[in-house]
Amino acid sequence: MVRLLLGLGVLGAVFTFMGFRDFLHASKAGAEPDKLTAAQLIARGAEGNPYVEISDFMTGDNFVYEEENGRWNKVWIPFGDFGEMMNPGTPVKGVMKSNRVKSQMELEGEFGKPVIRGMVMNAIESLGSEEKKILSGSYPGSNLDNLIIVDVSKDPVAMRQQGLTFGGIGLVALVACGGGGFYMYKKR
Repeated sequence: MVRLLLGLGVLGAVFTFMGFRDFLHASKAGAEPDKLTAAQLIARGAEGNPYVEISDFMTGDNFVYEEENGRWNKVWIPFGDFGEMMNPGTPVKGVMKSNRVKSQMELEGEFGKPVIRGMVMNAIESLGSEEKKILSGSYPGSNLDNLIIVDVSKDPVAMRQQGLTFGGIGLVALVACGGGGFYMYKKR
């Protein structure tokens, strides 16, 4: 019983942290996205309104995806200003991420639009070591620790709702853990 309560408490703490982290990040976003070209976003960096609408961009030919049971869970595709991305060997400065793309056939539909909206996620996530390893082979000289990460599958409203949901689940788990612990203490 103690292990169950301990596990429930840890799970509750993780869910609460993740939920409130997402909620707070989404709360920094404006009601409307900042309309920026890829060059302007890269020059601005990750600071400012995290909700952005990007235009005048080009995606790279090489990308990274996470796969499970033959379906993609996430895809990361480098992007940049037209001029920069047209020159092979130019270091990338931004990457777009999506959890909506499930196969290579869906890439064009997600990233082939002239304007893309998403959330700059640098404040709460970074590329994993495996993604960095794959991208560094395709884009040598890129500073993969300082890329602008734009999640095009997120928007502020959905992130706030997700944050509240995860935070609420986490708090319920923590309360249940505390109640179970109190019950065990009283039972002794």
